Amino acid sequence: MMWKLRSMRADLPDGRASGTALTAENDERITPIGRRLRSYHLDEIPQLVNVARGEMLLLGPRPETPEYVDANDVRWKVLLQVPPGIAGPTQLVVSDWERRLIAADPDGSAYRDVVLPVKLAIDRWYVETMSLRRDLEVAVALAKRFLPASQASRMRRRVVSEVPEAERVER
Repeated sequence: MMWKLRSMRADLPDGRASGTALTAENDERITPIGRRLRSYHLDEIPQLVNVARGEMLLLGPRPETPEYVDANDVRWKVLLQVPPGIAGPTQLVVSDWERRLIAADPDGSAYRDVVLPVKLAIDRWYVETMSLRRDLEVAVALAKRFLPASQASRMRRRVVSEVPEAERVER
């Protein structure tokens, strides 16, 4: 269970939002306040409760929507053995690209067939090369995302150069 601030209308009896598990940038289910929360990633703040409880780390592979996880796939086995994180290098590389693809193909096939393999490759690379130095590089690069004109970070370039699947993001 991952904590988040609600940013979408809850229109199902169980308190969830209806529709696809993917959220496009212009998704009509997102509330005006939710849009603002998401733009500054403030909807993620409650995940610090998960970190305090030892359920998540600040840095690590971001948890995926359960319907996209295949526990029998060797790519997932590596990731499912480490605690999930609030953010990691994957968010540095794929966030804008992922949003564009989801907006163009909201049914989820582009996410499943194009985006997910890239995210899995980057997350696996991160897990297999984890170190204090790597975590510091990722933390600095994530912090720079909130500063003007810092889109092209050193960490982003490293991921794209070391993870062949990440080259798709640059196209």
